[in-house]
Amino acid sequence: MSCTAHRPIAHSRADGDNPEINFHDLLEHLQSVADLAAAYGTPFQAATWLKLAGLWHDLGKYRPGFQRYIRQTAEAHIEGRVPDASKTHSAAGALWAHRWLTQQAGPRGAMVSRVLQYIIAGHHAGLDNWDNHALAARLASNDAMNELEDALGAHPPAEVLMPDQPLPA
Repeated sequence: MSCTAHRPIAHSRADGDNPEINFHDLLEHLQSVADLAAAYGTPFQAATWLKLAGLWHDLGKYRPGFQRYIRQTAEAHIEGRVPDASKTHSAAGALWAHRWLTQQAGPRGAMVSRVLQYIIAGHHAGLDNWDNHALAARLASNDAMNELEDALGAHPPAEVLMPDQPLPA
């Protein structure tokens, strides 16, 4: 799928012998992952949980630094492999889950967000351990906070940030 330089992209890749790089629109990617995750979660009553995780898992890809990078390379899965903090993306969605769900449902939303934080923050790097404070420290870092603010500053669509669906039970 071709995409203009002004629309955020999730992935880029060259097709075999075709030197033209194809882009996957970020909004389309987030919605597709959310729908697929919800479908997989339906048999065990986790559709609403996984839909939110899918919508927010790549929220940090809205960051201008990430968008510049992804347009220059065909590598989108760089979490933990590229030391530049402007190219990370999973903390933004984890932090957004906590912010939005706490605003929507107070302490109950904060508890729900903890589960989503593990899923979102670990979607490339693997699940962290809260007890040894690895995930808590990562999400409390200035880099993570900046990642969220940079992503929000790029004005992601409302249907990503504030989906019209029930909160997970």
